[in-house]
Amino acid sequence: MKTLLAVGCSFTNKNYKSDEHPEMDCSWPKWPEIVGKKLGYEVVNLGTNGHSNDNIMRSAQDYMAEHKVDMHDQLQEVKDMV
Repeated sequence: MKTLLAVGCSFTNKNYKSDEHPEMDCSWPKWPEIVGKKLGYEVVNLGTNGHSNDNIMRSAQDYMAEHKVDMHDQLQEVKDMV
């Protein structure tokens, strides 16, 4: 099965909880789960509240290095989809 790697801030975080409104139910599906389901992909969601762009990039790089993701193959697949 193919994998969708989602990195980002609270908009991406599957387990988002509002600090301002802790009583608010935030259990709705976030965009990675919606897109992953639509594409039939497994989802790896690394979204974290408050992550800066630098932290987001490092999270993606660390995941890809640890899992030996071949970016050339991934980019070719995206190109073929378009």
